[in-house]
Amino acid sequence: MFPSTVFRRARALAVALLVAACGPIAYESGRAFDPAVVATSLHAGSSTKADVQRVLGPAFGQGVSMMPYQATPHDTWTYFFDHGVVDPGTMKGEDEMSYLFVFFDGDRMDSYLWFTAKLH
Repeated sequence: MFPSTVFRRARALAVALLVAACGPIAYESGRAFDPAVVATSLHAGSSTKADVQRVLGPAFGQGVSMMPYQATPHDTWTYFFDHGVVDPGTMKGEDEMSYLFVFFDGDRMDSYLWFTAKLH
C-alpha cells in the first residue's frame, strides 16, 4: 500500500472509532416560536410586516405563495425550529420540527399556517 492510502484508512478508522464512542448528540436549528403568541399578538388584516418581525424576529426565508384561497400572489415569510438528539452509533434518535408560514396581502398579514412534526 502507498503511504497516502494507509494514512486515509487510518484516518477513516479513527473517525469511525470516535463517532462510535460518542454518546447521543443533541442539535437544534432555527429559532423556537410559540404559536399561541402568534394567535394572540398578531391579527389578520391589521398586523403589518413590521409587527410580525417585532413579534417573531427576522424570517428565515421569504417567498411568494399562491394558495387556492388567495386571489393574488402573497408574500410569505417562513420560520422554523428543528431540534432533537441522535445516537451516532445506532443512528437512532428523536426529532421535532416546527414550521410557521406567514402570508401577507401587501404590507398586512393575511393569514398564517403552522405545524409541528415529531419523528422517532
